[in-house]
Amino acid sequence: MKTLQAVCIVVALPLLVVWLFAMPFPVEHRVYAAVVAFFPSTFVSISIASEVADGRISSLRDAYAAVVDGGNAFLLWTACMSVIFVCIGLMLIAL
Repeated sequence: MKTLQAVCIVVALPLLVVWLFAMPFPVEHRVYAAVVAFFPSTFVSISIASEVADGRISSLRDAYAAVVDGGNAFLLWTACMSVIFVCIGLMLIAL
């Protein structure tokens, strides 16, 4: 069951993030916005899915604690790198 949850996270989370992130942009910039959103969301979803598969995360509260409370440095690092990647991507789209 944990493996199925992990697979659903890896597939659904990046698609949801890409759709939510790219929709506000004009049509000519949506592809760029989708690419900017896809890679960081995929990295974060894989990190979360590995934690779910190992049984360390079983709820949203556990995921929040793993990132914010510093229980998992890799998830925190991945989240920070994702924010930086998105900011750089937004600057490139603005050019």
